Amino acid sequence: AIIGCADSRVPVDTIFDATPGELFVLRNAGNTCTHAEGSMVGSLEFCTGKLGSRLIMVLGHTQCGAIAGATATHQAGGEVKAPGCALEGLLQGLASVAK
Repeated sequence: AIIGCADSRVPVDTIFDATPGELFVLRNAGNTCTHAEGSMVGSLEFCTGKLGSRLIMVLGHTQCGAIAGATATHQAGGEVKAPGCALEGLLQGLASVAK
């Protein structure tokens, strides 16, 4: 299984010289599971449990927009408030990466 960032501009199949369907690829902003999102964690459980995958790779990239957003959120400081949308919640959850 490969967890990749939704912002990535390189097809994972190309990197590993694989044909479509050979790799189990999950993508989300910041290639993370900081809040143990049900769809990501459940998909990984399916991949390892039912499909028999023995490796989970987290594949990052340079100039990640999610990490840049989390860094900007952290550097802005101020009072931590409840996120107004799911993206704000994701950026707040990535704040520890920015520290």
